[in-house]
Amino acid sequence: MNSQQMGRIVLTIFFGSIVALSLLYLLSDATFGNISLDFSKNLSNKKLPKTPGYFREPIIEFNNRTMVHLGDFTTNIVKDGKSTRFFKTKVSLRTSSEETSEEIKAKNVLIRDAVIKALSDKRFEEVATQEGKLTLKQEVNDALDAILTEGEVNEVYFTEFIIQ
Repeated sequence: MNSQQMGRIVLTIFFGSIVALSLLYLLSDATFGNISLDFSKNLSNKKLPKTPGYFREPIIEFNNRTMVHLGDFTTNIVKDGKSTRFFKTKVSLRTSSEETSEEIKAKNVLIRDAVIKALSDKRFEEVATQEGKLTLKQEVNDALDAILTEGEVNEVYFTEFIIQ
């Protein structure tokens, strides 16, 4: 048996193992630590088990009419007392209703201004961490809710987040 044939056998065994493990995983309700992955995605009416450590992410129904993409935002942020860094992000919103989405589009200038104010008030140290990003999301959410009269912003999404 030459080295090419041996290589093919090893690759066949390797990929066959991956396929077998993937099928086993997909066909079972695999549990790893505190995360349990159930691929049925609530397709049945079964209740969630009340066992500790069972976790299933809620299924969020996205309606394109309640999503608003605000686009790119680029601003300076401060590091060590100097405005030497650029912060670029793309922001999208999930709103409570189609009417709220329409109001955001109608008040685009006020909405973008509020987002820029929230972003430009930040220091590098505040937005460089995961906790800082979550705080920033909440601050943007609160600023936008103060402007809106029809409903509210349910979630702020950063679809791009670059600090340079």
